[in-house]
Formats: sequence, structure tokens, C-alpha cells
Amino acid sequence: MARLERILVLGLGLSIACSKHKQRELGQEWPSYGGATEAQRFTPLLAIDRESVGRLHLAWSAKLDTDRSLVGRSRRFEATPLAAAGRLYVTTPTNRVVALDPASGKVLWRFDPAIDTLARYTEGLTSRGLSFWRDSAAHDRCATRVIVATLDSRLIALAAVDGRPCANFGDHGVVVVTSARDRRADRLSGFVSITSPPTIVNDVIVVGSALNKTNARVPGGRVTGFDARSGRRLWSYSPGLDARQLDPQSAPVTSGVNVWSIITADAARDLVFLPTASAAPDHYGGGRRGTNAPANAVVAVRASTGVPVWSYQFVHHDLWDYDVAAPPVLASIIHNAEKVDVVVVGTKSGMIFVLDRENGHPIFPISERAVPQSEAWNEDASLTQPFASSGGILLPTSLTIDSLFGVTASDRAFCLSWFRQLRAAGLTIPKRGESATRTPGRRSGVESPSREGPAAKGVVTAEQRRTAATE
Repeated sequence: MARLERILVLGLGLSIACSKHKQRELGQEWPSYGGATEAQRFTPLLAIDRESVGRLHLAWSAKLDTDRSLVGRSRRFEATPLAAAGRLYVTTPTNRVVALDPASGKVLWRFDPAIDTLARYTEGLTSRGLSFWRDSAAHDRCATRVIVATLDSRLIALAAVDGRPCANFGDHGVVVVTSARDRRADRLSGFVSITSPPTIVNDVIVVGSALNKTNARVPGGRVTGFDARSGRRLWSYSPGLDARQLDPQSAPVTSGVNVWSIITADAARDLVFLPTASAAPDHYGGGRRGTNAPANAVVAVRASTGVPVWSYQFVHHDLWDYDVAAPPVLASIIHNAEKVDVVVVGTKSGMIFVLDRENGHPIFPISERAVPQSEAWNEDASLTQPFASSGGILLPTSLTIDSLFGVTASDRAFCLSWFRQLRAAGLTIPKRGESATRTPGRRSGVESPSREGPAAKGVVTAEQRRTAATE
């Protein structure tokens, strides 16, 4: 993307911004990626509704990254701005932090962590945002902080008021997240970076990492907890390497099984919910026997200790890069006349799963269905895969000629010609040497961590992509 990143704000003509002291009271703050650590992405604000949305117009815009040396370089602006303490906070793809006046768009301060923008990172130059934290025990300029996790695996704590590092956090405001062992492995065989904002719950910062899973020598994914005040490392948990903590019969998975997406949290239960990625390499499993659990799962972990409590896997022995990409959303529903706290999980396969938040048991039936087997050398694909109950399947799991689309007649003719050369199409079609179409593809379903969230009254809204992948 060659253009400079820019944030746009729409308004109704009349200012809808509140004074700072009213902001939290009226629910106008948005202090974390999903609005709150439950990731419901819901606001009670009523100024914008079906009647007023047509009157929205541009209130202001602001350039976020003015470094013209990046023009022409690929970078992705995926950040969700935070609204807290009367300001907006946002990151650029190079992890620069910008504080803005929400009423005017005026830049109040900038901070540049000075990452190496010429280095290669797992997802390129990408940042999904930052985190906000209030220190209830402090009254100095760092009583409110923004925490940014950088592509080169650092945590940096900045005073929300002026953007300067908080000296009492780590080494003058900086903590190195990646262990020395993983940094050595990173130089040898893969790339380790952080692209999503950390989650902060009960004064603990919880952060995962993104990995280049095309290489079997990439290190095992690791999730780490830090003290939000001091930056002290409290615990470290590797879902793959520590698989036997959940199931003594499981075989440890030494590569991948990282948590690159958004971690959600239940503060009252002292739980964080980790959406795990596949094992590595992500398209061939000859060197990783079994289901590879807890890859492609949600894992509930104690926020204070890092001890895993339960997990549920949605793809066995993944061969299709079906990471759990959307954040596990926390909600409450009425089931069998009782209120149940649940975790709602959208997957790349286009399914919605609902689990009991306390123990991970399915609220609605999940069936194991027989699936096609792989003919690749030394590959033992799973005989079955989990399928949600009929109401939880959002996308078709097969592709037919009738479902092909082309804007023009020639487009459609090209698609038809290509389709007829392919082997059978379906959800879990392993590679066999000849071309095949898999649907949904790895960029399908509830793929993005910004595309799922229960609104009020128990309604789940989920935007899906309907694309296929050719193997």
C-alpha cells in the first residue's frame, strides 16, 4: 500500500463528543481493541442510528504516518483506534503511536519506537493497535498508560498524557518479549513478531506472537504475562510445547501453535482466552502426528499464573492454515431456561461454535464427520473434523458450477473452464499433487479479528468472506 495512512472521522454536524469526566460514565470510551476485554464490539451510544446515519459527513481527517521513505512499500493499516481519557490513540503499521484530539483531529503527540522498517517481518509492516491501562495506585503522569507491542517483539509503556516512556516499566519503559532462545531460532529459521495489541486484565499484560509457519524449524508459539506496573515477567506458556498440561496423552507440538490474534479476558474468572494458530508447517503435517491439539483451538488460561484450564479444538491436524483468527467473544445467553456465560468462536471454515466459559463444553452440538484423506507422502490426515450444528454453519462447505461468479460473460467462461480442470471441491480437501479447490479458503469465513461480535440481546453479528482456495 503506497499511500500514507490516514484516519477519517464522521460526524453529525452537532458534536457528539463528551467532556472527559463524562466519557467513561456514558460508555463513550473504547479502551481496548474490541471495546472491552470481552471483545463484544458493542457501544450503548445512540446518536448514530438508522435515521441519522444518512446525515454523517466528514468531520476531520489526520495523517498518521508522515515518513515518505515508506511510500511504495507494502504495509497494512489494521489498527482500531482507542478512545480513552478524552483522547484517541492509534498505531501505524510501523508501530508509531499517535494521540489525537477526538473533536478536531489535532495531533497531540507522537511516539516512534524506531523499529527497523527494512527488516522482514512475519506479516510485513502490520499493526492492529495498542492497549490502554489505568493504574489505580498511581497519581503521576503514568497513572494512565498506552501499551504498544512492536513488530520486533518489545512492549513499550507510554504515559497517555504526553507519550513519553514510563521509566518504572522494564528498562526505561521497554520490555523485550521474545526469549533469547526464540530470538536465536528466529534468526536461523523463521520470523517472530507481534502484530496484535496485548490484552490487559487484573493488572496483567498478556501478549502472544505471530510466526512464519511455512518452516518446520520455527519456534513454538509462546504467550507471556507481564506485570502492568513494573513490566516484570510473571509467566510464560507455550500451548504446543506444554500440551501435556491439558492432556497427559498429548504429544508436544514443537513448532507453531502461536497466538497471533486478539486475546480476550474474563476478569472475574481470572481467565484469558487464547485463539491458537496451526502447528508448523501449516500445509503439511508429515512431521507432526496426531491432532496437534491445542492448535486451532481456544485455550482458557489463568491470567495471574499462565496455567491452562481447558481447551477446545476446531480443526484436527490442520493442513489448510485454518488458524482461529477471530477473537473468542464473551457473552451470556439463556439456554435451557438458565443464564450461561459462553465463549463464541467464529472460524475460517465459516462456522460458529458456542462453548461454556467455565469448562469449554459445547453448548450446542458439535459432531465429528468423516472427511477426505490425504495421499501425500508420510501424511496422516485426521479421519474426522468437528462440525457445528446446522445453525452454526454460515458458509457452504462445497463449491459447484452454479456458485461461480463472473462480472462479465468472459469472466464466467474463464471460471468455468478452470473449474472443470479441478479435482472435487470441498472444505477439507488434502493436497494430492493435482489441482483442487477448497472452500471456504484460508481467507474465508470469520477470518479477520475485527469481524465478529455479539450486540445487545444475545444477537451475534458476523461478517464472512466467501472465497475458495486452489491447492
